[in-house]
Amino acid sequence: MTLLLKLILIFIITINYSYSSEIFKVISSVNNQAITYIDLKKEIQVLKIFGEKTNLKEKALNNLINEKIKIAEIKKNNIEIEIKNINNYYYQFLKKLRIDENEIKKETKINLYNKVKLEIEWNSLIYKKYGNKININILEIKNKIKEQKKTDNVFDEKKLIEIEKNNKIKVFSNYHLNFLKSESSIRYFE
Repeated sequence: MTLLLKLILIFIITINYSYSSEIFKVISSVNNQAITYIDLKKEIQVLKIFGEKTNLKEKALNNLINEKIKIAEIKKNNIEIEIKNINNYYYQFLKKLRIDENEIKKETKINLYNKVKLEIEWNSLIYKKYGNKININILEIKNKIKEQKKTDNVFDEKKLIEIEKNNKIKVFSNYHLNFLKSESSIRYFE
């Protein structure tokens, strides 16, 4: 082998090693679960689909940390959702956001599907833990309907109850996630 060919081969191996070590570089961990540079890149792609433009790296890392915590809690509580329910919600989700599934990369599509699955499982867990604490004030709902009639922006009672229930689930979700975060070991390596 000529010297030039050997140098080219060494150069290619060095570049490939450098590139692969960057991709698999661990940037953070949550309870000894690694978050890699490639995870961050994938999350940034999802954020861009949702129209995010600022602080992408920070938002993506925070999302990934939250996901690791949620996944562990879901596994701990044996939460499972039927695939057909996840699929239905996933397609409704895409339709609601006006995302054409054929226009996104396969890898991003899988990542997006897994996020939808995770959120369904997480909401199921939150409802299981806090569902008995969700109280809806029907009188308050009826007053909102009366006020909306004045502005011609009327929702029916069932819709307002659903909105109110979702808002309360969101509060319990944030509370539970923040509690779990405070109990977690989160490390940053970058």
